[in-house]
Amino acid sequence: MNKRKISGIIILIAAIFMIGAVKVWAPVCQKSLELANGGETHMKCFYYGTTMMYIGVLLLAEAIVMFFVKNTRAVGIIAVVTGLLMIALTSGNIGIGVCPNPEMMCNSTALWGRIGAVVAMFGGIVAIIGEGTNIPQVK
Repeated sequence: MNKRKISGIIILIAAIFMIGAVKVWAPVCQKSLELANGGETHMKCFYYGTTMMYIGVLLLAEAIVMFFVKNTRAVGIIAVVTGLLMIALTSGNIGIGVCPNPEMMCNSTALWGRIGAVVAMFGGIVAIIGEGTNIPQVK
């Protein structure tokens, strides 16, 4: 298996972690926050989950592209930057953040987002480092 396939599969796993967490095993709550004027709005975990879903779709596209390009370094750099963006998104100071209550389901979603981000960055690093080197083949 060559470096393109290995890094593409790793990035695909990261995309599955992010999309699967939001849609299947760790969805964010759908509760609303009541505003002072009587209106309602979504909690920030809703927006975090939506953004995590879009980043997962972006990683899915990067994984598909990885299978077809010859120069994997550019896609690897994009995967690393996407992973860093996902980690920054989890922070309440830089990104959207999640609910401060540790018992809320969005904290589990955020954990899966961080795991997916680390896996995506690993896949990107494999693509960057693997450029120009030979990965031993099993016979």
